Amino acid sequence: MVPEGPESVHPAADAALREVLHCGHILGLVPMRAAAGCGLCLPYDLPATMRAGVTRQESLGDATMNRCTLGFTLRPVACRQDLLDACAVRAQAYGHHLPELGAALAEPDELDRFKGTTVFLCREKGSGRAVGTMRIQTNAAGPLLIEDSVALPPWLAGSPRAEVTRLAVPVGSDPLTRLCLWKASYLFCVAHELDWMVIGARSEALIRNYRRLGFVDVFGPEGLMPLAHTGGVLHRIMAFDAASAKRVWGELRHPLYTFMFETEHVDIQVGQRPVPVGRPEVWSVGHPLRPAIA
Repeated sequence: MVPEGPESVHPAADAALREVLHCGHILGLVPMRAAAGCGLCLPYDLPATMRAGVTRQESLGDATMNRCTLGFTLRPVACRQDLLDACAVRAQAYGHHLPELGAALAEPDELDRFKGTTVFLCREKGSGRAVGTMRIQTNAAGPLLIEDSVALPPWLAGSPRAEVTRLAVPVGSDPLTRLCLWKASYLFCVAHELDWMVIGARSEALIRNYRRLGFVDVFGPEGLMPLAHTGGVLHRIMAFDAASAKRVWGELRHPLYTFMFETEHVDIQVGQRPVPVGRPEVWSVGHPLRPAIA
């Protein structure tokens, strides 16, 4: 049974909303204070940069759809400056923990411009500042970056799939940014009819978070794989069943169900196809390893 949307307008009045808060907190995605309405977006519970946002419910026949605005936009990059701004966010976010990577990530790499790759950028509405980014590569034009290093099992290699890399949110950004990037990656898979989302994770905290979202270990619980594009660092390869996610989350009454499936975030745009940013028309088979971190 699909869970119903919340009827209360404040988290303190509804145990289900408190559960959404708790889930967002343990996932490392959303602080405890940011949940109501759609699950996360009511104006009175938002940071100052988001208080102009609006949450309302709209009746669609027998269904009710929440409609929310955010304090930032999230969409594919549309020009070279967008791509450079995305790279700056990568450099800042990864460089915060690994300073030696900052300079390497400050410029676009080869994969950013390939057909089948889409780079997303979050911008604050008020300032226009870039505050988040991720990159999604599909297998429509060739193998995924991760397939340079590992042979995916047949159930995954034989399915339409995408790999998410370069997800970066600078310290101090809006707490909803990371969760909205995750939602956008799911919406992208739905729009492009991709069955599986693939990621490589190396920290135990991230691995636990991805499992809570429904990712499974591709090579079993003990399967750590060295990835060439990260300098051979061991990663756990994980996959998310995007094709079945709505049904499975509904059956499990996942506390983020309303946010993911019953809320239209009007500021999240994924497009129907990758936006070209000077990409070549054909995939370069046997592309060289790219100095990067997933």
